Amino acid sequence: MGITWGAILWLVVKHERLGLDYLTVLNQMAPPKNISETAPMSGILPSQRTDAKMWVRHAITLDEQGGGRLRYTTFDNSPQGREVHWNSTWVWLLRRGGKVWQKLGNDSLTIPQAIAAWSYWQSLPVFLMGMVGISTWTTRRMGAGAGLFMAWGMLGSIPFLDAFFPGNSDHPGLISAAGFGMVLGLVFAGAGWWQKSNNDAALLPASIPEARRAAGYSALCGGLGMWISAASTIPVISILGVSGFLMVLRKRGETTRLNFAPEVWRWWGRFGALGSLLAYLIEYFFHHLSWHMEVNHPVYALAWWGGAELVALAINSRLIGRSRTTVRHGGGRCPIFQPVGSVHGPGA
Repeated sequence: MGITWGAILWLVVKHERLGLDYLTVLNQMAPPKNISETAPMSGILPSQRTDAKMWVRHAITLDEQGGGRLRYTTFDNSPQGREVHWNSTWVWLLRRGGKVWQKLGNDSLTIPQAIAAWSYWQSLPVFLMGMVGISTWTTRRMGAGAGLFMAWGMLGSIPFLDAFFPGNSDHPGLISAAGFGMVLGLVFAGAGWWQKSNNDAALLPASIPEARRAAGYSALCGGLGMWISAASTIPVISILGVSGFLMVLRKRGETTRLNFAPEVWRWWGRFGALGSLLAYLIEYFFHHLSWHMEVNHPVYALAWWGGAELVALAINSRLIGRSRTTVRHGGGRCPIFQPVGSVHGPGA
């Protein structure tokens, strides 16, 4: 097992080195003209990754002007500039990473040069953390073989790996990882379905708490995705909610053999909504609060919470309406904070 993980780590670092070698050859074949070699962004990047240079410019400007949030840019709508509502975390990481890079034996570089140099490496630790986190999660849920398969799959998926290409200090990789984590979490949550099993590698969760934990991980990834790009994450949330209800339509003969817990969907909605709201407050509180529909907004969090509640109610109602199973209802507490009920099959 250790040899396999060592091979995976070696391939990740090897990919990073090959990417940097490719960029070196590219710049040697077509060196930039009329640009000082001391300029922080004098190197060439492939055309599909030129947005990365904009983020480097934002990081340099923010470091020169002070502050920790990216709320205005002069690079668009020049010369007046314009207000923007982009995620500031990536820019903050570029700034801090550049300063650490300068202190690690690169004292000859200015801060702008160090930020630009670090931007070629920033995607590597992010990819490693995402790969290790998701594969470890899969290992605990499905066994070591499934965890290794997941790690190899992330490493072997060209579109996914390309988002973390050296020098591509942009958000697409984070958005892809967040969406993947959302889907994987609901799969491990069984979309609310669970079944007692002695097999630790079973696909369906063996208990409601286990399903809720997986839904919470999914919601955590969704909250991160909302922070980065609500426009990219909201469709994933919507598709997952609709898919959860459609699954019930396909389980006509299975409802007596499986158990369903609507509180899993409610947990997913609440946890995701709170995560999205927390991300909004970190990004905008307290100088930039407004009712403009920016990259992330509390209205989206409320919609997520309410949408998940509707999914739980719709699935629960449909199962009760067509199945002679036992349904347990809660007491007199407010139904928003009390599970509607759990549909159980024989032997649950």
